[in-house]
Amino acid sequence: MRQLPALWIALHITCVICGAQVAHLELVAPGRLPARWARWNAAVRRLYTQCRDPAQWWLIVESEHCTNGTGENITAEHAAQMRDAFAYPRRHTRVRNAALPGDAGFCPHCDVPYCPRHWTGPSGQERTCPLGHTP
Repeated sequence: MRQLPALWIALHITCVICGAQVAHLELVAPGRLPARWARWNAAVRRLYTQCRDPAQWWLIVESEHCTNGTGENITAEHAAQMRDAFAYPRRHTRVRNAALPGDAGFCPHCDVPYCPRHWTGPSGQERTCPLGHTP
């Protein structure tokens, strides 16, 4: 059986404790359309078309730490780092190397993601994971 190449890669990172979404990332191959294209209105599609270089990879990020709207062009090298970060098992090191905003909620010591509710501490100060680790 022949495997078909992926048109895009979508990643939903969820909190290991409660299952809440921590981040949604989508990596779209050159010349392809995002998975949510059919749900976008005409204005958003037009913006995407104006900004997109069809020869480059496209990255869409939605999280508490960062959102890049309809997305942004990225280099093939950055796309390779992102694909590595998307691979199982996901590890903090690969997520950090891919420069995912806020490390996509991953604790570098626990090697799992937590949602903002489970990262505790005063706002604006260094927060801790449920096991007391700091990023």
